[in-house]
Amino acid sequence: MSYLLHIMEFYFAYINCAFIFSQGHFSIAEGLYVSGKSPEAVRHLCHDILQCASYYRRLSDFARPRQPSSLEEFGLVMEAFRSGLGRFLQHYRAFILAMPKSGLTLLRLNAMLRKVFTQIRYVCNIHYHITAVHATILLSKNAV
Repeated sequence: MSYLLHIMEFYFAYINCAFIFSQGHFSIAEGLYVSGKSPEAVRHLCHDILQCASYYRRLSDFARPRQPSSLEEFGLVMEAFRSGLGRFLQHYRAFILAMPKSGLTLLRLNAMLRKVFTQIRYVCNIHYHITAVHATILLSKNAV
């Protein structure tokens, strides 16, 4: 059961002894095992969890409040997106915290969170495209 508690913490992108953050992505620490599962099966079951935590980390870093001077750099539309993203992440955290902690298995946890994984992946893709377009606009402004 302790590995499930590590996974529950991990949904908030907390680094713990079971998961390592390196180069913008999470991976499973060496030596993590689940009785009755091979290391490959554990990696397969944790794939979505690792991806979700990496997305959450990127989104929460972006959603952090900025200095007032960043309004000039990013603009009001980007700040509105950042604010909406912060509210989305609050709902995500509330959903994870409201989940029952007893009677969970890794497979059941993955099944319960399938829609959440899809939502956070979608929002992260939107974030990626918006920031790419914004970076292109900033580069074109600086080139002029």
